[in-house]
Amino acid sequence: MRVIEEIVILILDRETGTFRHSLSEHRRNLVIAGAVLMDLALENRIDTDPERLRLLDPTPLDDDLLDPILADIAEETEAHDTPWWLARTANQSANAIVETAIGRLSDRGILSRDQNGAVFLARLVARLHRYPTTVGEVRDDVETRMLRALFSDDIPDPRDIPIVALAAACSVFEAILSSEDLAEVRERIALLSRMDLIGRTVGAAVRAVAPPPVLPTSEVRPCEEIPLVPGLPILGNGLQMAGDLNAFFVASYQRYGPIFRVRAPGRRFIVLAGPEANEFVTKISATHLRSFETYVDFNAAGGAHRVVASMDGQEHLRMRKLLAKGYSPKTLEAHLDAVHDLTRGIVAAWPEGRPMGMQSAMRAIVAEQIGWISTGVPAKDYVDDVSVYLDTLVAVNMSHLRPTLAQRLPRFRRAERRLKDFVDNVLAAHEPERRAGEAPDLVDNLLDVHRLDPQFLPETDLFINIVGAFFVGIDTSANVCAFMLYSLLKHPDLMERVRAEVDAMFERGPPTPEGLGSLDVTHRVAMETMRLYPIVPALTRIASNSFEFGGYSVPAGENILVGSSVGSHLPECFPDPERFDIERWTAPSREVRKAYAPMGLGRHRCLGASLAEQQIALTMATIVRETEIVLEKPDRVPKIRYLPVRHLDDSTEMRVLHRDTTVPVRESARAQSVSALHTGGRPR
Repeated sequence: MRVIEEIVILILDRETGTFRHSLSEHRRNLVIAGAVLMDLALENRIDTDPERLRLLDPTPLDDDLLDPILADIAEETEAHDTPWWLARTANQSANAIVETAIGRLSDRGILSRDQNGAVFLARLVARLHRYPTTVGEVRDDVETRMLRALFSDDIPDPRDIPIVALAAACSVFEAILSSEDLAEVRERIALLSRMDLIGRTVGAAVRAVAPPPVLPTSEVRPCEEIPLVPGLPILGNGLQMAGDLNAFFVASYQRYGPIFRVRAPGRRFIVLAGPEANEFVTKISATHLRSFETYVDFNAAGGAHRVVASMDGQEHLRMRKLLAKGYSPKTLEAHLDAVHDLTRGIVAAWPEGRPMGMQSAMRAIVAEQIGWISTGVPAKDYVDDVSVYLDTLVAVNMSHLRPTLAQRLPRFRRAERRLKDFVDNVLAAHEPERRAGEAPDLVDNLLDVHRLDPQFLPETDLFINIVGAFFVGIDTSANVCAFMLYSLLKHPDLMERVRAEVDAMFERGPPTPEGLGSLDVTHRVAMETMRLYPIVPALTRIASNSFEFGGYSVPAGENILVGSSVGSHLPECFPDPERFDIERWTAPSREVRKAYAPMGLGRHRCLGASLAEQQIALTMATIVRETEIVLEKPDRVPKIRYLPVRHLDDSTEMRVLHRDTTVPVRESARAQSVSALHTGGRPR
């Protein structure tokens, strides 16, 4: 393995999936640059002389990690010392080097990247502390070798000695070891660092590179000076925030910049908004923002201690990793035929020639799909109960727009009782003898976590975690499907393009993951729908540690709102932002993607985002394939509701003109068996 690959593994935090937080960005970039220069020196391409870095051989190594830097050195006409090249490589190329190294290590099965972008050791590597090399041997991982080199008198492998020297120069060991351990091995580190010429020269060069200047304290203004958006007496900005929150945040961003303050009755928030805020929050979310307080009352009302969205830090990462399979697209893929069949069955039951609410229709489909995918039990009879129960919990305990009394009303109590019966059925369906031969689903995942650590996920938390899966789908996938179908009906040319590629997919046979992934126009329509109609325009957090942003200091303990969808409506990011234009997504730039965050940001980005994308594609492909639909009263401006999240009001109606009857709707064997299990009957 290259030194640079070993260094990337060494500076990864194996618990958080990010680089070690105590290693500054400056030090991280230097150790990356130093590793590449070491590799080039070990290959006799350069000489890291203290006075001048000399090119010995410009011949490429056929190595995508090293050749770009070698070419850069070969093209430079002026002579420079090693610290100059370290600083240049650190500033210009460190991020690209890291991405290339992670990609290479992932291809070799040493690292794996989750759907949130976090990078971890592959499962077997993490368990065995070893990884395979390119020559088929097994090698102890770099952290194990470093610790053995420091805490024993054994002579390290000659290739490990320069890694020790580089790690020492960049304060990597300070990020790995406790103060007590570091004091114990400091002399040993110094001894090993002197044993290798390349290690000595690169280490000395690293120490010679000055850190970037620190912004003077006088230029960081106090929290009290953050612009306050004017509002009404007592109500503050409450009415604006209860309406189109994203439009309110966009207007405030355009007037005040990426950080401003707002007020609601009894609450004050600091808002971080726009593309720069998205990038900043992604970077600091794991260390400076917390979600727990937002969900305390919600969890308690559901009889639980916590759900994954309310967890922070190590326990949040642990829960995400444990539940990742249940929210993976592979869960849908395991039931793709059955989900397609049940979707066709629901669509086939839509009345011809009679108006129907678009939002309710999409909710019914998505809830039933989630029932099959996540619980193995039909959920169509419980759609209204899920909506009443979860919408009330959110309105009372998170947005605080309804009084606690709402949780004592008969309608809520009835929904709660019925959902508890539903969850009892789900748990009964997941008794071991009934799951033989079945692909594991989300509930199997939850029960595994409960079995392995009942204190981490107690029985009391199972109910809200099972019902919560429907909440996620109904308030994301269903709402996106409703807005997406509305957009297609308003743009007949797009509808025809989608229908053409959907028909082409079905001509090859039933839907497959590859087929759904090939629906380019459908995918771009979905992206533009989520841009124009952001479902969750803001994320609520608490500042767990103080930070600086936009020239202001934000102290720990402040209530934070992240306007993650603001960038999607800025003309500088998306020209003519109110126009529905899928060509924006033909080749989106990095700046465009930074402004676009429909599934959240940072460590708490939606765990089921990839599953939702596939679910939306399957749902829309089935509808477009099976029916011809028109908008009822197409000239009417759609009424949009914003609580608990943005969704179409059911006054926006559609009407089925006719449906494709050339292929009969069938019920798969899987669907029959689950239906029988739910009803107590026998498969037909």
